[in-house]
Amino acid sequence: MITLVHTGLQVPHTRIRVTHVDQLETPRGIAWTARLCEDSTLLGTISNTGHGGPTEFTPASAQARHVVEEFVTACRSGDGQPVDEEAVLDALDGEYEYAALVAQADADRTHVVRGFDASGIPQVFEFRTRPGRPFDYALARASAPHLALGPRIVRAELWMGDRWEEFYRSG
Repeated sequence: MITLVHTGLQVPHTRIRVTHVDQLETPRGIAWTARLCEDSTLLGTISNTGHGGPTEFTPASAQARHVVEEFVTACRSGDGQPVDEEAVLDALDGEYEYAALVAQADADRTHVVRGFDASGIPQVFEFRTRPGRPFDYALARASAPHLALGPRIVRAELWMGDRWEEFYRSG
């Protein structure tokens, strides 16, 4: 099994992945659709209406539905437990979104922190080390515990270029 770096989902292979996401802010949340592909073959569309409802998969074909079902059955949570289709779809979307976020941050020479509230809902922060200092993950790691994360954050991680490293946990 392969553990995905941004979500911790364990997958049998990385050929199935999100390749594009469209988002629309609505009064009730962010609605989104994503293309799910195996290599370059479109399997279907993942969508969420952004109002607290489920994340759903609309397959491109019956064969695509079967491929995704087999993939989901093989996937595991970070602690090795089976996961349902919605959890897998959300994790694959999360991998795509976080990969884009950290790639842009690296290009901008900023550091990314993700904080989580008690419900596990993430909030993303970006910061730069002091002007004139080189882009340095070790320096960012030393600086991270001094960030003002806000009272709702119970856990926080810093992107270290190839992994998320926890630097804060309350209680």
